[in-house]
Amino acid sequence: MKPRNDIREQKFIEHFAEHNSAKEAAIYAGYSKNGAAREGYRLKNKPEIKKEIAKIKAELAEKSKWTRERAIDELEKIKTEAIASERPNYSAAVTAIKTIAELTGLFPSEKKEIELSGELGVELKQVRTFTDLKNAKGN
Repeated sequence: MKPRNDIREQKFIEHFAEHNSAKEAAIYAGYSKNGAAREGYRLKNKPEIKKEIAKIKAELAEKSKWTRERAIDELEKIKTEAIASERPNYSAAVTAIKTIAELTGLFPSEKKEIELSGELGVELKQVRTFTDLKNAKGN
């Protein structure tokens, strides 16, 4: 028989993988409500638990057959229906378009390091994001 902590950790892993809330998963696993946020954070960051969570999430994704392409197709349908309806919902259409753009990598969110050097040997390093560049354009 497994020790009590392993059972609670397994319950945590299964609940977190499905619901993505460390605090709720810790409560579900039997940890105190008062310390659930702390325990959830601790558990979700343990390397062996991270691996198990990733494995279960991959299995769930496979079962649901959700892929990036399917998500984009579904968002395209939502966008089209939102605009074509009797009372167009442009907000929903814009949200769908924005989400599609994010899924396709049109608006990269990761920061890139840019190195510039001048004739005087001065070296500048600054991290820029897409949002930084967009805001700079407006100034």
